[in-house]
Amino acid sequence: LLRDGSPEGKAKAAGALINIANNTDNRVTVAREGAILALIALLRDGTPEGKAKAAGALKNIAANTCNNVTVAKEGAIPPLIALLRDGTPQGKTRAADVLSIIAGENNVRLNIKRLFLKDLKEIFRNEADAGVRKSLDNLINSL
Repeated sequence: LLRDGSPEGKAKAAGALINIANNTDNRVTVAREGAILALIALLRDGTPEGKAKAAGALKNIAANTCNNVTVAKEGAIPPLIALLRDGTPQGKTRAADVLSIIAGENNVRLNIKRLFLKDLKEIFRNEADAGVRKSLDNLINSL
């Protein structure tokens, strides 16, 4: 459903993965089954709700240190930055949270800082939502 469903079905599948990956034991299994790439595809091409839910699922999956580098290597950073620019407040907050988690790995942090710090500061300056600003501030300060 996450790979081949309707836009609404993909969003629902990502929502289910938020709950499934909230369990520590499930995070590696979900990643091993290919969810990371499917969620990144949803980040790029999904509905606003689907993108927000994909970011929420990636946030939980990336909470496992084995997965956080994989999330970055599979290409999540550019669509997460795009979600920070154009997403719903929930999507933006979740995107900032995922980026903060994966930035815990030194090489990932350095890449985000080198490639996207200027963009992140601009997004922060233009953001009106206080919750999103707080998540962005946490992200920027973690870099």
